[in-house]
Amino acid sequence: MNRTGRLPNFILHSLRRYSKEILTPPGYAPPPKVNHLKKFIVDKIKTSGPITVAEYMKTSVSAPLVGYYGQFSDDQKVFGEKGDFITSPELSQLFGEMIGVWVFHELANTGHKGSWQLVELGPGRAQLMKDVLNALSKFNDKDVSIHLVETSDALIDEQEKALCIYKSENTKDTPHVRKNKSRTGVNVYWYKTIDDIPDGFTVFIANEFLDALPVHQFQKTGDTWNEIYINLTKDDNLCFMKSKGENLNTKGLIPAAIRNDSKRVTWECSPESGTVVNQIADRITTFGGFSLLVDYGHDGTRNTHSFRAYKNHKQVDPLANPGMIDLTADVDFGYLSSLVEDRVLVYGAKEQREFLTQLGIEHRLRRLLQICKDRGQQEQLIKSYNMLIGDMGDKFKAWALFPNTLKFILEQRGGPLVLLIGDFNLPHRSANISPKFRKLLVPNKMQHVLCTGNLCSRETYDYLRTLSSDVHVVKGEFDDEMLKYPDTKVVTVGQFRIGVCHGHQIIPWGDSRMLELLARQLDVDILVTGNTYECSAVEKSGRFFVDPGSATGSFSVNKTGPVTPSFALLDVQADNVVTYLYRLIDDAVKVDRIIYKKSKST
Repeated sequence: MNRTGRLPNFILHSLRRYSKEILTPPGYAPPPKVNHLKKFIVDKIKTSGPITVAEYMKTSVSAPLVGYYGQFSDDQKVFGEKGDFITSPELSQLFGEMIGVWVFHELANTGHKGSWQLVELGPGRAQLMKDVLNALSKFNDKDVSIHLVETSDALIDEQEKALCIYKSENTKDTPHVRKNKSRTGVNVYWYKTIDDIPDGFTVFIANEFLDALPVHQFQKTGDTWNEIYINLTKDDNLCFMKSKGENLNTKGLIPAAIRNDSKRVTWECSPESGTVVNQIADRITTFGGFSLLVDYGHDGTRNTHSFRAYKNHKQVDPLANPGMIDLTADVDFGYLSSLVEDRVLVYGAKEQREFLTQLGIEHRLRRLLQICKDRGQQEQLIKSYNMLIGDMGDKFKAWALFPNTLKFILEQRGGPLVLLIGDFNLPHRSANISPKFRKLLVPNKMQHVLCTGNLCSRETYDYLRTLSSDVHVVKGEFDDEMLKYPDTKVVTVGQFRIGVCHGHQIIPWGDSRMLELLARQLDVDILVTGNTYECSAVEKSGRFFVDPGSATGSFSVNKTGPVTPSFALLDVQADNVVTYLYRLIDDAVKVDRIIYKKSKST
């Protein structure tokens, strides 16, 4: 021994090596790790019979200690690069800051004064709430309190660590299970259910919450709807099976519209999501407030099952390892809207790209790039922005609910502006856009730009990009094939589907019957085309047809006489579109105004 009373290091090293050789003989392999949750599910099926996909999903995700979120720890990562999936807030502060701006903006528009509650459902690691709080702190709001609904004790600890300076203890005999103060001095409360949240004016937010709630799966065979169950193989592995016939769920959950749809062969339904949405609608109707839920999903038209699983960012067998994999399903926003649209105002589901763009995410990115001097951090910001606006911008949808009492206020605000423009033919047939038009086309005043083609130069496209970050271009007959613009494009703005096509593909050119046919094929409310070099807007057979003409007034063989420079602007509101036609006549800008509704045109 040395003077400290410890054995020398070389002796300790030898003892460790010797003991390892004694305790781990050659050829020894540790027994495989037992999945206790899977064993529980297998035993349950053996005892009680097959279970629904919804029951399997709920048990796997929410079971205490052994469920997916119940096992969250440093060893069992869920979120981020080291976990199984990355959420938008985990990517960048940009997402949470935009949500914070939206919340404060909508709160101001309601005219509410006094205390209010900000509730997040399924906060994960609280990154979203952290960024939202940072954004709200810039507005110096002293009336807000934070309320988090979380079932996992491990995640509550993680959320408190992210939001608060000191750790608190769980409370007793109170609706909340924990209380603390955020780093910005805001009271933070945790709850296990929505029902425990106090009454009062409330703003609900959630990101990737609904997709984790259980779904029932149904499949049609002939005229019979069967439910998909989880059963066992001969080797006691989990497998899917169909019910022998209709059951209580097929008869009670499948609506008549789905049953009567001859093309429908599958359907997924999440009653728990419906319950959550109904709870939100009841609260904001009774006590005031609004909500914003962001998730990947669809408008109800999906005709395939979406239930799936992820591990380490890769899709895996959803039945292979319950409790250790992320189970998820697309959110049916069409179904959820049908549950509450008789009581509240429903907006969306709108693509995340459109939602964030309208909030000004590109301007915030530019500001952060100016502040940040580290090249690596700048590249990460740009990469995150591209992901939020790119692939995730398509898949994720923003869905908002407001009480009917705010209908008048919301209608008075108007909606997003859409610039319709095209047939520039620069520089071949015209020198440039009129300075008077350029003065009107103020950068970032339009949320969307839809171009009918014939830009004929990269510089023209770059100019459109200065007007809005959301630019859609279709191919004109004189555009370079290398640019690979599509022949047609469909975008959704508010409640309207808008189709775009240059029009040289339509024979005869400008033929109204062929335009109607194209509008039906694209299934759009509004069809925007060019090629006639004449600005016009007309309603026909319940659809709206707009031609913005030529932005430069360039020469065209399609029109005799001089061409009048023109463009159009759509103000998309709740149930109508106000269209402004701008024409440059005798060096003066003339404007015509037309209102279109899906039911009629004024």
